[in-house]
Amino acid sequence: SLPQPAPDFGIKKFGILPLTVQAGQNAVLKATIRNAGDEEGTGTVEFLVDGLTVATRTLTLRAGQEKDVTPQVWTAVEGNHTVTVRVSVTGDANPSNNEESMGIDVSPAPPQKKESSEGISILYPALGLLIVGVVAAALLHRRRGHSAVRCPKCGSRATYSEEYGDYYCWNCEEYVGDMRKRRE
Repeated sequence: SLPQPAPDFGIKKFGILPLTVQAGQNAVLKATIRNAGDEEGTGTVEFLVDGLTVATRTLTLRAGQEKDVTPQVWTAVEGNHTVTVRVSVTGDANPSNNEESMGIDVSPAPPQKKESSEGISILYPALGLLIVGVVAAALLHRRRGHSAVRCPKCGSRATYSEEYGDYYCWNCEEYVGDMRKRRE
């Protein structure tokens, strides 16, 4: 009696990239599967971490064909882990090459940089000074050339009127003339 034609899926290559990874980083699990049998078959490829399935792929291979399985991204967790790839196909002629494992040591995540409030504490006073400067400049521009003028009659401070181009004394209720000209 002759052996019946059957698929024989096996793992040709298996790897994790990068080999050194820190917690929270992504590791890529890759595998190449080969059908060493003499019949086409459709099987499944599983990626496992510490015995827990993280992804399953379906794969069809003709006799003698090999194929890279779509890589699986795993977000690494701190500690020592066993990563496994397992392939299975109905009627597999040689199931001894259907599983491969490797260990990976995931180091702790680097310390997180604390966001400094120093930049903010410098920003707010600087912004405050800028606002004060702008307001002061606006007031000086508005009153430029119009220094404090006293009313010659009562001695109180006169207010400059842009509309009339003159100073007005609110106590005496009259214009007191352009005092700048009088000073010169």
